[in-house]
Amino acid sequence: MDDELNKSILMLCFGAAAMQALLEEESRKPRRLWRRRERHEEERFYEMVFKELRIEKPRLKEHFWLMNATTFEHLLGLVGPLITKKDTLMRSAISAKCRLMLTLRYLATGEKFRALQRTFRVPHTTISKLVPEVCAALYRVLKDDYIKFPSDESEWKQISDGFNTILNFPNCIGAIDGRHVVMVAPASTERIYHNYKTLF
Repeated sequence: MDDELNKSILMLCFGAAAMQALLEEESRKPRRLWRRRERHEEERFYEMVFKELRIEKPRLKEHFWLMNATTFEHLLGLVGPLITKKDTLMRSAISAKCRLMLTLRYLATGEKFRALQRTFRVPHTTISKLVPEVCAALYRVLKDDYIKFPSDESEWKQISDGFNTILNFPNCIGAIDGRHVVMVAPASTERIYHNYKTLF
């Protein structure tokens, strides 16, 4: 009986020693970074698009984000520190430039997140978190200088005069851009929902 117990203890010790040796060998190996292939492709893709739009087709860029390269760079300088994320051992972070490009594309076009996923090679679930973060950062850096509400009657009057002078549109104190959403009109109400773009 003692012989069997000794053999079992000896086998257990050998097993523990072998396991310890394997663990030590694993810890000496350089750690491989886990990285999705799509993320790597996404980095190359958006850099390629940015370069093409900035250098080769500057007018196209204005249509892609509704702003020129100088404005984009200025905006990136303002918001970049707030939207930059750190790389982890597991994956590389999406750059501030890509985050801003993606958000501006969404704001300019209203594209669905799944369409943006194909354009930027970023998963739509990530986009659904990224866009609100970048929008909050944009508001934070722009609210005092660009998104400022008038504080008294004279400032409201000044805005109204500006609309009247530039657009010949009196008594206007602001404008909001609109977006047409394609939808199925409720039954027997097609005429109510029909608009000048022949959409419902």
